[in-house]
Amino acid sequence: VKTRIFEASKGNPKSIELILLKLKDDKLIDDDNYWVGTFTKMPDITLPSYKTYFYSKYNGLSDFEKRIITSAAVIGLRFSIDELKYLETVNENEIINVLEKLIKTGIISDLDGKNFEFKRKEFQSILYNEEILHLRKRFLHKRLAEYYEKTCSCPDRIGLNYYNAEEYDKAETHLRNAADLAMANNDFRTALNYLEKVLKFTHKTDARDLILTGDCYFHLGNFKDAIKFYDSAIGVLESDYTNKEPYLSEAMIKKADSYATLGEYNEAKKVLKKAEEHVDKNDRILMFHVNRIYGYINRREFLLDESEKYYLAALELSKAIDNDRYHALINKELGTIRYYKGELALASEFFKKSIVYYEKLKDYDGLARCYNNLALIEINNNFKNVLEMYNSALNYADLSGNIYLVTLIHSNLGQIYFWSG
Repeated sequence: VKTRIFEASKGNPKSIELILLKLKDDKLIDDDNYWVGTFTKMPDITLPSYKTYFYSKYNGLSDFEKRIITSAAVIGLRFSIDELKYLETVNENEIINVLEKLIKTGIISDLDGKNFEFKRKEFQSILYNEEILHLRKRFLHKRLAEYYEKTCSCPDRIGLNYYNAEEYDKAETHLRNAADLAMANNDFRTALNYLEKVLKFTHKTDARDLILTGDCYFHLGNFKDAIKFYDSAIGVLESDYTNKEPYLSEAMIKKADSYATLGEYNEAKKVLKKAEEHVDKNDRILMFHVNRIYGYINRREFLLDESEKYYLAALELSKAIDNDRYHALINKELGTIRYYKGELALASEFFKKSIVYYEKLKDYDGLARCYNNLALIEINNNFKNVLEMYNSALNYADLSGNIYLVTLIHSNLGQIYFWSG
């Protein structure tokens, strides 16, 4: 039996799970996955499609049961009795009766008596995409958005449901708030998803949205796309003679930062020079970044004393700003300068200071870079420590979602294993 299941599934875990579900329905295995069928005449074991398996269950439901389960599919992979009651305005006992049947048929599972989930994400996807008319889908999403407005502080749910209801004017503010929350938690991929939805119906006319989208691409390591969005923001702002600053300077500085990170230092300097024509010299935050980027460019060009001068200016500004992110960033950069100057003990101190701030911020990108740099310092001392630091760096890089950083650390680890034999 195991051999036949393996052959039919080709070893794919999801396919094995689907075959086991089918064998349970055919009463050939029990709930503990023990074979209870006959061995005298072994049945053919084939891999059904999720769609075929699902419809074998769905087609046996009543119209009312189908209505309940399609409403659940609009809510998402997980849903609650309270959400269904609001959408369907029917008696709770009627909903419970339907849910009990759906549990027995294997379409959903009970999480805690009040919350439920689809057994397979494919089941919810089939229902949502194939069994609900567009008009009903819009109506249900609008009802859900209204429900969440009354019951939770959850701009992501409210915004996404208004968006799917095509109530874009109501979705706009909620999606922006959801993006702000995601970025505050360093979840730039999720923030990007929200911002891209906003840009679809605002037609890329809001400079702030464009800058924030560029920020998401920057933190995800996609610097070329970041530049495109900063350029778009600059274009919008240069055509607006009433409300340019500080956003125009900010977009230019971030564009320069992207060019510098890509190694296009001359282009970065050109953009920075233009930004300095606009920037308010009393704006500590923008001037912090101007000094930081000049420091980075000079470091990459091995002008270490010049680089340190800019970084120390940025350090003084960070003290005045008193922001953990700026403290983390500039300590990391000063650590790198000390490393290049061969002052390894001082470099290590700066990186460790930076780690304290990055841990408070849960900034996985920054943590990955600091542990990567500490590994470089430790490389001639303790091989075990180096591996631990690189593995920490790799774990944080994975969490950050920055593909460039993941690739860099994998390369460093590969070299360590190569030279260690």
